[in-house]
Amino acid sequence: ALGLKLPFNNPEGRLFDLNYLSMDQTLTNLKNLLLTRKGERVMHPNFGTRLQEALFEPNTETLRTYVNAEIEKAISFWLPYVLLQDVTVKVAEQPGAYPSMIDPMHGIQVSVTFSLKNNRIDTKTLILDIKAD
Repeated sequence: ALGLKLPFNNPEGRLFDLNYLSMDQTLTNLKNLLLTRKGERVMHPNFGTRLQEALFEPNTETLRTYVNAEIEKAISFWLPYVLLQDVTVKVAEQPGAYPSMIDPMHGIQVSVTFSLKNNRIDTKTLILDIKAD
């Protein structure tokens, strides 16, 4: 096995499912990186992103640019084996646009499509809802 799957508890009740494929482990590593706030990890204060800080910023093109740059910067430093194909940032503009959000008017949906630098054929897409806790 290459590592542990996120979330740690499986819907069937099993704990600590394992990843056996590089793409699956990369998806887990990417999710871990993007959802970790900078300063949260002990001994690695620069690990993570500042995506949570963008939550209540005005819905402008600057916000999308900031989120995109933050993701690209974190991936290029911490996961250099990941090749970004596409990063899409969406912010809800009307109620009910993203039903997975607790407060649908205050959240950012990020879609990251990637492949591995040594395997450009297979791609995966990670969709994250960045929302208030």
